[in-house]
Parts: sequence; C-alpha cells; structure tokens
Amino acid sequence: MASNFEVTYDDADGYGRGSKRKDAAKKKLTRIHDSAKLRKDNNWDRKWSEFIQIYANKYEYEALNDYEYQVAPNMAFSTVNVIVPSVAVHSPKITVTAKQEEQVPVAEVVQAVVNHQWQQWKVQAEIVQAVKDFVIIGHGWVKVTWETKTEEKDLTVPEWQEQAQAALMERQSAIEQGQITEDDLPSVEETVSGLPTSRTVITKDAPFVRRVSPFDMFVDPDATDIADARWVAHKQLVPIEEARANEAWKPAVRRKLKPTTKSDSRPDVEVYTENVQSSQESGFVVVYEYFDLIKNTICVVAEQCDDFLQDEQPSPFHGGHPFVFVENYAVPERFYGIGDVEMIYGLQVELALTRTALVNDRKHGRRINLYRSAALGPDGVEDLEAGEDNVMLDVLEDRPFTDVFATVPYTGLPPDWYGQSEMIQNDIDLVSGVSEYARGAMPEIRRTATEAGLIQDAANARSSDKLYRVEMMMSGVAERMITLSQQYMDTADVARVVSDEMVVAWVPYDREAIQGEFVFEVEAGSTQPQNESFKRQSALQMMDALGPMVEIGVVNPVMLAEHVLRNGFGIKNAQEWILRPAPMMPEDGAVPPPGVEPPGGGGPPPPM
Repeated sequence: MASNFEVTYDDADGYGRGSKRKDAAKKKLTRIHDSAKLRKDNNWDRKWSEFIQIYANKYEYEALNDYEYQVAPNMAFSTVNVIVPSVAVHSPKITVTAKQEEQVPVAEVVQAVVNHQWQQWKVQAEIVQAVKDFVIIGHGWVKVTWETKTEEKDLTVPEWQEQAQAALMERQSAIEQGQITEDDLPSVEETVSGLPTSRTVITKDAPFVRRVSPFDMFVDPDATDIADARWVAHKQLVPIEEARANEAWKPAVRRKLKPTTKSDSRPDVEVYTENVQSSQESGFVVVYEYFDLIKNTICVVAEQCDDFLQDEQPSPFHGGHPFVFVENYAVPERFYGIGDVEMIYGLQVELALTRTALVNDRKHGRRINLYRSAALGPDGVEDLEAGEDNVMLDVLEDRPFTDVFATVPYTGLPPDWYGQSEMIQNDIDLVSGVSEYARGAMPEIRRTATEAGLIQDAANARSSDKLYRVEMMMSGVAERMITLSQQYMDTADVARVVSDEMVVAWVPYDREAIQGEFVFEVEAGSTQPQNESFKRQSALQMMDALGPMVEIGVVNPVMLAEHVLRNGFGIKNAQEWILRPAPMMPEDGAVPPPGVEPPGGGGPPPPM
C-alpha cells in the first residue's frame, strides 16, 4: 500500500518521479539551514536571547557572577513598557476606501466587518506581542490564516421530529412511485431509529491572527527586505502523535518522522534556560512551511526527512505568504533591524555592574571594633558583646582607654563612584529617547511648562516613526483578514457597528457582500493612549474660540455643545443632555435666524 501512495504523489507533483522530488525537498531544507547559519554566524540569535533575558531582569554577564547579590533598576523593562503602550494600547480604528466608485457602499460594509472581526477575535492581543518583539528584538512577525472549527451538537426534539418526518415522507414517496416495494425497505421503526441524533455545527469560520516567534522565521539570506525575498519559511514544533495522524501529509513520509526535544530544536536560543530540563522528552517534530515567493507556491518539509510532507501547490495567500513583517530601526543592506533594547543593552549591563558593586560594597561597611580581652576580663567582654545601652565596663589594667578599645576605620569607595548610576540612567534616557516624564518620574530639576512641552515634542517626533510602522502593520493585517474572508467564508455573520454618535447598528454580511478591492488605513493616533486632560482642555478652548461665531449664527450651538460634552468630558449620550431650542416666531418684517424657517414654509405672508 505504501508504494501505491508513492506512485500517486509522484504523478501529482511537479518534479516527476522519486529522485527529482527528493532533491527538491533537500534543496529547500538546505536553504533553511543556510538562513539559520547566517543568523548563527552573525550571533543574532544569541543577541536576541540576551535582549529578552535582560528585559526579564536576568543577566548572564560573567562579571556579575562574582557577586552574591545582583541588583539593578531595570531600565530596559521601563523603556519597553513605555514605548509599547504609546503605540498599541488601543485597538485601531480601520478605515476602508474603495478603489472604484461603484464599490463605495461595499467599502462601508467592509469597514464595519474588519473592525468587528478585530474586536471579536481579540486580534489586538497578538499585535501587542508582535510590537513587543519589534521593540525588544528589532522586528516582529504576524501570521494571518483562516480557521474553521466544528462541533457536534445534539438535535433538539423538534429538530429530530422534523428529520424523522422528512425521512418517512421520502420513504412513502418512493413506495407510491413504485421505485421499490415496502418489503424491500426497513420498517418504520428501523428507519426512525437509524436517524442521527446530532449534527455538525460550525463554531468558528473566521480569520486567525497570531504572533509568530522571530526565532521560528527563516528568510532568504540574500534578501534585504521582505519585498525582495525569494522565499520565507515558518518553523513549527508539532507533537509526534499529531504529525503522524495528519491525513493532509503523505503517509509514507509520516512514518519516517523522527522526534526531537524542544531544547535540541533551538540550540542557539537561550531565552528560558530553566525550561531546558523540563523539555528533554523527545516528543516533537520540526516541520517547516516553505513559501516560494517566485513561483507563488507552498510546501511542507521536515527535519531529517528526504521527501515532502506536502508537495508544492499554489499558495492561497495574497502575496504568496500569510505573514506581515514589521521592522524597528532599519539597517542599510541588512534584513533584520535593531530594537530599542539593543541600543541600551551595554548601558543596562554597566548599570547592573555599578549598582551591584555598590550594594556589595555596603555589605563590607559594617563596624569593626578592637579590644584587649585581658584588660576587660571575661565579664567585661561578655557585657561588651551583649550590645546593651549604658553598660559599665571595669578596666582591669592600668592602660589608656584608647589602648583597650578602638574602632577600625572603614575605607569605602570614592564618593564620585556613587554618581555613576545617575549618569548611566541619563545616558539611557538620551539613547532611548524616553524622557523622565514619559516614565512617570518627577524630575529633580524644575522646568517650565514650555521646557516640558519641548521635551515631550522631541520624544513624540521619535515615537511617530514607530507609530507609523505599527499602523502600517495593522493595516496589512486588516487587508489579509478581508482577503481571506472573501476566499473562505462559508457562513453568514453579523457585524456590530457603533457610530460616532454612539448609535449601535448590526450589519449582516456574507462572502458576496464584501467582494472588491479596497485600501485599508489605520486612523492616525487611534491606537495611542488618550490624554483626558488634554482632550478636555482642547474642547474648552474650542468652545471659547467659537463662542463669538455662535452669537452671530455662523456655528451651530447644538453641535458645538455635543462635541464638548462627548470629546471633552467623555459623555457618550450627549444628545440627551441638550435641549434643542424650538423655532422662534419672527416679528413683522424681522429676518428669522439662520436655519429657522418662518411659519408657512417661507411663502408670502397672508393677506391683511
């Protein structure tokens, strides 16, 4: 039976028979190994591991191992957790624009759908994890695929009765039409008892977004950007039982799979060394999803296998692969960028060494006293060691007191050494661009509001670049979610839409309702934290500035009041707070206010 399967797959693939196909599979594994070797030769995996460890306040630096205690303020942790919330604390507000004029109504539906899916399937949680990789390591990966989940549910009594009635009617119709006699059919009881009591229900038919570990992604070594990469591969650790039971893979190759351990599959990654002992069981298979971006195909290969687990076939993903790549600070002529932690890594280690040395130096600063036991006697020594207050000691020898008891002077570190810690922290703030205001600390130097505003503006200028990159990543994820929905959505759904006036509406949609080509953009600043004090102040300033225009009838006072209440004070039902004025009856010959029509719809006045 194994040979039959091999013949079937040999005839189906694009490499002919046997050896050509196996050579193609080996070639793809060789490419992946070359990409891994490039990262190892440049020490990138090791550096990424160290950046993650230092974020988790774990130091593998040899000089620190000489001290019993390791103490350091974790500025890397503080920096990361200031930057990440500043660019991705909220779910984005995604706007969709149609590429063709006739698809404008469809774009409104697509916009409601993508924002609804983002909230419903908790996409933002995966985005935040990728942004954390983006800040710590220097880049992040997000994978967008399609997920369909089914579940068996018992039929209700009305559903089962309806099914039984349909089966009996079909049986009776076949008898009446003479297609078969009643003796050739099972009895009514047997027909009813053989009916199923459950049905398969689709519980999820939607896009699936997840963050992918940068250590598990391999890219064409000659690429300097994701746009010019010839291939990309995703490494996965699959349990051996699950891999051998996967019917989508070749049975003959599945039987050749060899298990390994998690620690052996990542020899150059030392992020969590304490988990190595717990992962020694050989129960996983290293599998690669290989995406050929030149031929726009996908295949599956495994370590230590000389054949495809799944032969090459056309890729169903837009652009040939399902990944969205985000890079922090780009380095010319290099694929991988650098992150914020890499820039302050050396300073953080120096800070750890300095503070640890100070703490351990203070341990040696205990007071040491010298005394002559012969001059004090056993009782005097005992009273001295007791440490009680106002103890009277009898000196037995005729000696000066300074010869009987003396304190050893303490020799500490030079005073200027203690100022190194503050200097290093200032360097970290300068390099990272995260000010003391952003960290929530009170500055030692009092600054005017103008100075503080200038410092914040400088920090915002640097974070704007990160915000732009993160927003581009989110718009790419949104586009792939809709593209997959247009291809694979089999069930109808309903999207919940909340307008700016906080009016909730429900938009039903299916695959046909979202077809078309669209441009996806993230509304600028929608993912950033909202400064409530700034919003309130801006709303009040707007009210003061537009007050004279309200008096002359240029600005609608009702709309202005709703804006101030909603955006300045966060009142969602602002319409209920406002009394709309009734139209005033103009006097004879008077001109009615703007927007108010005279009685009778503005026609000629009635006759006298």
